[in-house]
Amino acid sequence: MFRYAAALLFAVALSSCAQMHPLDSSAKDRLRTVAVISTVDLPYIDVGARRLPPEVTDVTLFGLGIDRTHFDAAMRDQGVHLARILQDRVLDELQKDSYQTTVIDVPRTNAAPIDFRQVVREKGIQTDAVLGLRFIAQGYIACSDSSERLAPNVNISARLIDPRTNEPLYEEGLTYGCQAQAGIHQDPSLVANNRYVFASYEALRMNPALAAEGLRDGITRISSLVGRALAK
Repeated sequence: MFRYAAALLFAVALSSCAQMHPLDSSAKDRLRTVAVISTVDLPYIDVGARRLPPEVTDVTLFGLGIDRTHFDAAMRDQGVHLARILQDRVLDELQKDSYQTTVIDVPRTNAAPIDFRQVVREKGIQTDAVLGLRFIAQGYIACSDSSERLAPNVNISARLIDPRTNEPLYEEGLTYGCQAQAGIHQDPSLVANNRYVFASYEALRMNPALAAEGLRDGITRISSLVGRALAK
């Protein structure tokens, strides 16, 4: 529980501080096929707020109340399944760039480590590279200023692995939401539009359709950046 909540609260810092390893041109030239490890959601789509009503607070951490179950239920009612959307849109991006793609179905939890080379060997798949997309955070979180504002928090780790060596060809942490603090890398396209930034938890709760739209917008933008990073 602690590990998951900590990931939520420090998603921007964790992603932005992650090593960025771009895909070099020589690798792009030889890659024709990419296998994508099946993408899975975190257990909850949640909210980390400074002032959270006690009736919806599942845990308190570092001064923030965490609502997991109530907001998660609201997002499920809106049909939000972020892992499925992310996987489909990244596959679309790769196929638009003439990659041949396949999905490797690996039953697992989101946090479970994967030996990409072993998976490819066990599945008997021939591929030039394996792409893993892992969620670090899903939901809304208080912005770093002292206000009650809540912004989408979609944080994804992307890794493209050479199955021959199990070494990364490309890796990047991508966080969509509040603008990162000065000195922390964040692609400008991943700063959430103000229409998806809510003045309070109550404002967020009262507009689940717009909240869901904000999360989907994050997936769209992150997918585009992954596609751009792998584009030939």
